[in-house]
Amino acid sequence: MLHTPLHAYQKHQSGLCVFLIAVTASTIQLSHPGPSQKEGGLGTIDNEPPLSQSRNLQVSQNQTIFDPDPNHLWNRLHNQFYLRTAWDGRTYGGDVLDPLLWRETEYLLSGPSHEQAIRVLDEFLSTNAEGLIIDPLKRALLQRDLWAVFDWLCDTTSNHQPGRKELERKLAQVIQRLALTPDQVRSLPNTYSAAIASKAFATGYDPDRHETPFLPPDLFRPNGPWVCLGQSGDVSGAPVHTSFFSGRSLFLVFMRLPGGRDATLAYLKQLTDYPKPLVPNSGNYTITRDPRGNSSVGTNAPLVLNPDLPQFPSGTQVALVRRMMLIDSHGELSSTCVTESVQIRVFLAIPSREEWLSGHAGDLEDSFEFRLSRSQLFAGQSGGLRAVAKDAREFSQFLAHPFDLLEIRPNSPSSPSTSTDKLRGRILNSCTSCHEAPGIHSLLATRMMFGSRGPEFPGLYDCSSSLTDQASGTIEWKHRQYNWGLLEGLWK
Repeated sequence: MLHTPLHAYQKHQSGLCVFLIAVTASTIQLSHPGPSQKEGGLGTIDNEPPLSQSRNLQVSQNQTIFDPDPNHLWNRLHNQFYLRTAWDGRTYGGDVLDPLLWRETEYLLSGPSHEQAIRVLDEFLSTNAEGLIIDPLKRALLQRDLWAVFDWLCDTTSNHQPGRKELERKLAQVIQRLALTPDQVRSLPNTYSAAIASKAFATGYDPDRHETPFLPPDLFRPNGPWVCLGQSGDVSGAPVHTSFFSGRSLFLVFMRLPGGRDATLAYLKQLTDYPKPLVPNSGNYTITRDPRGNSSVGTNAPLVLNPDLPQFPSGTQVALVRRMMLIDSHGELSSTCVTESVQIRVFLAIPSREEWLSGHAGDLEDSFEFRLSRSQLFAGQSGGLRAVAKDAREFSQFLAHPFDLLEIRPNSPSSPSTSTDKLRGRILNSCTSCHEAPGIHSLLATRMMFGSRGPEFPGLYDCSSSLTDQASGTIEWKHRQYNWGLLEGLWK
């Protein structure tokens, strides 16, 4: 694991930090760091008022996600694992997608936080608190959230192994008790359809109001303009995302060219039929770069993408959908139609590789994101989805640094840190941190470098008619993971 000095993170706060974990691979090199990189990263979304507003507020100490009573045991259990107080006294977390836990986090593993976690888990188990709430949707969300904490604990190379094992045993029991029957899992709502039916969001991209978030109503329409992309030999269209979130979510990638479905399928065929998609690497091939030219991430892999690959046209849109997976009462993994997040990118310009590398290409895309809000979901509001504000910020988690900025105060003589608020990056810049290259290169280059198949051409194909196959691929991948075997063993 690469340990980057904390003051470097503070000085160069950037979406490019998502590459820190991957840098350990021999093919990845980080070069020419500069003092002013783009901000970004995935982590805790601010618990601001409507996410259409840019002003960020701290979350409250008492979250009432599952019941209006802040002292309800389900609220106290969830808060123990999803609310964090930083070194400067600020509180983060709550109704966020993922727990604020990093590889080197000490929280929950020893001391008062560990003792409190054990106490609330024991109280839940000894009082059969799974029966306090029978709503299948709330049970599903609590299982999902605790499952994420369980998987984080299953790191056999990290510290505090006794504390980890104690929490694993108790969490496994709670996760099992919350499990829905297969029929209940199948009956969970299609929250994307509910969001569309609510008419809470624009339905298409408007160049004249290019900052307005939109949810396309035809995203999942059979034979509609959006094509669901698969990648030969991988578990999903987004294998790196599947791996990072340890198979607890199904990731679906969609593409739409301006000409609709026929144009999109024709382009995919053109890409597949291209005679020489890979060429020898003549140097440190750049995968992504700071548009101000101060930094870049590259690879010395022997084969890289041909710069002359056919490009899709300006106006092309790409969407990444994250759906919730669950464990049913039979101990089987199941996919659901509960949408956890939707990321949409609209490609405004497709410059040549040379123009992009020169730093004169300008803005290449508009990005939008929607994330699940448990409180809105339980209240029946807009399918539980809320748009991420343009200026909303969070702590980087996805493929990020291993250290916990809520516990360790980064400092450097030239730039002392006085607030954790300053350590958060802009959420909507997170996609371009990995996918900033022009057009199709932004989709394929990172798949080659961080995927499981090595430096091979990651051909794309239409898998719109086989979404269940992608779910099955994710389930098969999860079955091969250590954390799944451990959870299965603790259930028996």
